[in-house]
Amino acid sequence: MSKQPFTGNPSEIIVEQLSALGVNYLFYNSGSREARFFDALHENPRINGILGLHEGTVTAMAGGYTQAKSEPAVMSVHLGAGLAQSMGQLINVWAGSLPVVTLTFVGDTGSYADRITLDLGHNVGPTSIAAPFMKANWTVLEAGGLATAIERAIKVASTPPVGPVHVAIYDRLLGAEKTSTSIIEHEIPKVTAGYPDPSDIEKLAKYLNEAERPLIYVGDGAWKSGAESAIGAIAEHFGANIASMWGDLMGVSVAHPLHCGYFRGSVLDLNPDLIVCVGVRHGGSGTPDDYSLFKNSKNLIAIGPDVEIFENIPDLDLTIMADETATFELLQDLIRSENEPIKYNKKRNHARETAHQIKENGRKNLQHKSATKGSVRPLAILDAIDTTLEKAGGGYITTEQFAIPLEYVNKKENGGKVKYVRPAGGSEGYGMGASIGTKLGASDQPVIG
Repeated sequence: MSKQPFTGNPSEIIVEQLSALGVNYLFYNSGSREARFFDALHENPRINGILGLHEGTVTAMAGGYTQAKSEPAVMSVHLGAGLAQSMGQLINVWAGSLPVVTLTFVGDTGSYADRITLDLGHNVGPTSIAAPFMKANWTVLEAGGLATAIERAIKVASTPPVGPVHVAIYDRLLGAEKTSTSIIEHEIPKVTAGYPDPSDIEKLAKYLNEAERPLIYVGDGAWKSGAESAIGAIAEHFGANIASMWGDLMGVSVAHPLHCGYFRGSVLDLNPDLIVCVGVRHGGSGTPDDYSLFKNSKNLIAIGPDVEIFENIPDLDLTIMADETATFELLQDLIRSENEPIKYNKKRNHARETAHQIKENGRKNLQHKSATKGSVRPLAILDAIDTTLEKAGGGYITTEQFAIPLEYVNKKENGGKVKYVRPAGGSEGYGMGASIGTKLGASDQPVIG
C-alpha cells in the first residue's frame, strides 16, 4: 500500500480515491445538486460512469456486476429520494450479500430549514432508511476524511461477511474549495477467512463416508470464495446430491449432474440423512416451518466464514468457521489417497439417477402444454438459449421471472460453462439492470437477459 499526496475539491478526491483502488465503473443516476461530482467523474480517464435513468436500474447494474466479477461495485443515487427509489433492488443486493458500495449526498436539515427538496426528513439520519439492507453505514462531514472513508467502505464491503455498505456525504462538500489529502493506492483487497482445523476435515470426511443419502446445500458463499469446482468434485467422490439456496444458482451450477434444484424441493424428494451447508445464509418465511426441512436429517454440518452461516441452522453436529474453498481443497487432499469402495459407486449412481429424475419431472411439467401455432413454449426457449451459449464457450443467463425456471436446464458434465444469475431477494425490476452490469463484469462473454 502507498499513499500519494493529492489536492482537489471533494468530488475530485472521491473519484481519485475510487480509481486508485482499481474501481473501473461507477453506476449512477444523475442530479443537478451533484453536478460537480459528475464533472469530476467524467474528467477522470481511469473510471467510467454508467448512467441509469432510474435508481432501481442503477442498483441492479451494480448487483449484476458483482455477481459476474466477484469484486465490489460502486453506485451513486440522487439524494434521499434516489435512495428511496433504489430500495426495491437494494433488498436483492442485501439478500445476495453482494459487495455494493452506495454513495449518496445529503442536505443539512438542522442548521436552517428542516425541509430540503428530495432529501429525507429531519427526524431520521441520512443513512436510516437503507440501514436494514446494509452491512455498515457511515456519514462523512469533513473533506479531509473522504479518501479514508471510501477506502474503508470498499474494504468492509468485500470482507467476510461480504455485503453492501452505505456512505452518506453532506452536500456542503460538493463545493469548489480544494483540500489537500492523501490518496490510498492499492488493489481492492481479497480478504478470505482462515483455514479449518484438520480434525474438523477428518470429521467432515467421516460424516460423508457414513451417510447413505448426503445432500450438499450450497449458497452464494461457495462462488464468492471460488469453491464451485471443489464442491462438485467432493459431491462426485462421495455420491452426494447438491441443492441451492433460494435465489442463487451459481454456488454449484444447476446444470451439474448431481444438482437437484432448490433446497426445499430437494429435501422433500431426497429425505437426506446428512445435510452439509456450504456458504448458506438460510432463510424462511417467519413461521415455525422455517427449520422443518432440517428435522429429519440425522446429521447437520455448516461451513462458512462468519456467524451468518450458522445462525439459522439449529442443532448443528459440526460447525466449521473457515473459508469454503480452503475447506474443500483440504478435504480433497485428505481423500486423494483413499481407495474408493463399491459403496461410493452405488451412492454415485443413485445420486445421479435421482437428480436426473427430479430434473426430467420438472422439465415435463414445464412443457406439458401442447404446441400452439405462433407461440414458443418456455422449455424450448430455455434449451435454445442454454445450448447456444454452451456451444459458444459459455456465458451468462440473467432472469428475474419464473415462466422459464433456470433450474430446469439440461444436465452437463461438471455443470458446463454457462452461469445463471437470479435476484437473491426475489424483488422484481432486477433483470434488465443486472444484464447490463453482468456484461460489464464479464465483458468477454455473451450475456442473455
